[in-house]
Amino acid sequence: ADGTRHGRDGEGEEAMQTINHSPAIQFPVTLDHAIEALRACPLLGNPADYVPWAALFASEFGLLSDFLEQKAGVLKEAGLRFLAVAPGSLASASLLPTLLRVPVRLDTNTTKLQAAIAAGDANLA
Repeated sequence: ADGTRHGRDGEGEEAMQTINHSPAIQFPVTLDHAIEALRACPLLGNPADYVPWAALFASEFGLLSDFLEQKAGVLKEAGLRFLAVAPGSLASASLLPTLLRVPVRLDTNTTKLQAAIAAGDANLA
């Protein structure tokens, strides 16, 4: 009922799990699995809304925010970039930073990025 098929312990079978239309993830998870799952997040999307990080990856890689910070270089090479947006820069009921997928370009102008976020249109960034 939860979308999980479990292998029998000790028999070497791998568990497969599909959640939120993510690609099938084989356990144990790898860095490549995490990168592929993060690709499901659209530009200006919050990866926490698109990737069930706690269920699939937290035990191996820790908190999503820590992973994104520690693996920023690897993610950039894979064509992914994420930004923590401070509370107050977006209309938000939370005091925690919001994570957003942003364009990989290093020359992204802050003003243009803020306008894109406010408009919800990644093409403006």
